[in-house]
Amino acid sequence: MQLWVQPTGARLWRLAYRFDGKQMLLSLGSYPVISLADARQARDEANRLLNGGADPAQERTFHKASSPKDTFRSIANEYVDKLKKEGRADREIDTATILTVLRRAEGSRPI
Repeated sequence: MQLWVQPTGARLWRLAYRFDGKQMLLSLGSYPVISLADARQARDEANRLLNGGADPAQERTFHKASSPKDTFRSIANEYVDKLKKEGRADREIDTATILTVLRRAEGSRPI
């Protein structure tokens, strides 16, 4: 774990690590917004992921992308609710629901 000091005076917590034989760099946040204790906690979590065989940067990207508001399932459910409020035909709502179920079978992925 390192504290990088930029020429502008900005200070950033960084974690250098190796994954799949490649040197990687993970940003933990900026100082003083992220305290030393918080940076150490983030470092420990990244080390746990590394020991488990996962790339901490990819895990972070996945978790950011898979927030509940951005999944196909949540958007499809909002669309079905909208159709019901508009008084659309049951057949149209059933089709939208079927599409939602089919997509769910594939696995809910971020859009």
